[in-house]
Amino acid sequence: MTKLPEHLRKYFNLPRICGDYQYCPDCDGYGVLLNENEKLARCGPCRQSGLVQYCEHCGKRMEFGYTKCWKGACREERVAIREKAVLEKAREEGRILSLSSPEAAEQLCFYCSKIGHNNGYIWYDDLDWVLDDLEPGTYYLTSTTPCPPFISADNIIESLCENSYEEADVDGKEYTSLQKALDTWLENVQHLTTYEPDENYFFEVIIDGQDC
Repeated sequence: MTKLPEHLRKYFNLPRICGDYQYCPDCDGYGVLLNENEKLARCGPCRQSGLVQYCEHCGKRMEFGYTKCWKGACREERVAIREKAVLEKAREEGRILSLSSPEAAEQLCFYCSKIGHNNGYIWYDDLDWVLDDLEPGTYYLTSTTPCPPFISADNIIESLCENSYEEADVDGKEYTSLQKALDTWLENVQHLTTYEPDENYFFEVIIDGQDC
């Protein structure tokens, strides 16, 4: 892809710059480029708009359509800001508890983004040894909600029909019978249940690094 030559640029109008937008450096603001066959093609980075934005913090070009930068340090900063706000609200509402609370005893699984073990998920029965391996600091384990697995009969049948002959199809009764069979099978495989952080409660854990 190459930029428009000067003799073609007169046929295109540059967009008006609003706010903190700038002309796209890939197409110089025209929104189109020339491909290898010398034909017009839209500019991908600006989605043919001719305009791009740069993050005021890190200076990197932002993804088209995004109003905030989610790259590298900026992403980490935004996540930290959100987590701080969530914790402050939870503290005001009395939802930050200790692991000795009755609410903690009701949890089968906790989550903490700062803990590397098992992608941040900790089973209640594993709490002692997981916490023993943590570096000194304050950690907030959030409560989680169980999410039973679900397999859609629609998706399975649709996939089968796509790989069959052109007009392959099944009737409603066959959909229903397959879904019932799948639901029955899933009832017997409870270990496939996943857990999602719900942030209803946060359990504060302070690791002081001192040997007992």
